[in-house]
Amino acid sequence: MNPSVLIVDDEVTFLDSARRKLRMAGYDSVTTEADPVEALAGFDGGTFDVAFLDVTMPGMNGLELLERILERSPATRCVMVTAVDNIDSVMRATRLGAFDYLVKPLRPEQLVDALERNRFDSIWCSERASGPMPDPMVALAFAAGRTTKLKLGTSVQVLPGRNPVLLAKQWAALDVLSGGRALPAFGLGIVDPVEQQALLARGKALARRGRFPKDASGMRYPWPLL
Repeated sequence: MNPSVLIVDDEVTFLDSARRKLRMAGYDSVTTEADPVEALAGFDGGTFDVAFLDVTMPGMNGLELLERILERSPATRCVMVTAVDNIDSVMRATRLGAFDYLVKPLRPEQLVDALERNRFDSIWCSERASGPMPDPMVALAFAAGRTTKLKLGTSVQVLPGRNPVLLAKQWAALDVLSGGRALPAFGLGIVDPVEQQALLARGKALARRGRFPKDASGMRYPWPLL
C-alpha cells in the first residue's frame, strides 16, 4: 500500500508541482496544505506516513511545525524542504527529528534519492506523450542506477504499434540490472477493467510460468536469455 503523504508549503505553485509529480509516480494519497496551522490540525483526526515541510513559512515556520507534528505523530517521517541550503537549519532540523532535508528546486535525482531513503516501496512513471514526465524506460533506468530497493514500474503500456520482443528485452534488461525490481504492466488494446487487473502482474513471474497472453507470447523469451 502506498504511504499517505502531506506537503506543506506557502507556495501554491510548488504544492501543485509536487503533488502532480508524486501522483504521476504512483502515489495517490497526497494531501497539500498552504497553511501550516491547518496542516497541523489535520493530525487531530489522523496521521500521515510522510510529511514534506517547507522551512520558511509565515505564521509558523517549518521547524516549529516539525516539532509539533512529531509531538502528535512520532512515526511520521518529516522531510524538510527549503530554497536556501543553510547548514544551521539542517542541523537544527536533524536535532528536532527530521528524517531528510531537500533543497528547492527539486531535481530528479533528489526526488529519487528521497523516495529510497524514506523507504517508499516503488516509483511509477507515466508514458503519456503529452505529460511532463520523461520517457518511462529512461526514467526508470535512471532510478535503478541510483537505488537498491525502490521497485520500478510504469502505467499500463499499450502493445499495439510496438515490437513486443524489443519492449520485452528492455524490461528484461532493466529487471536483471536492477536485481529483479521491475514491475511491467502491459495492455493489448482498448482498456478493459478486468483485463487491466489481470495484466498488472510482474512480468518476470509471468514469463517463468508461461502465462503471457497469446498476442504477447513473444515477450516471454528475453528473460531467460539475460
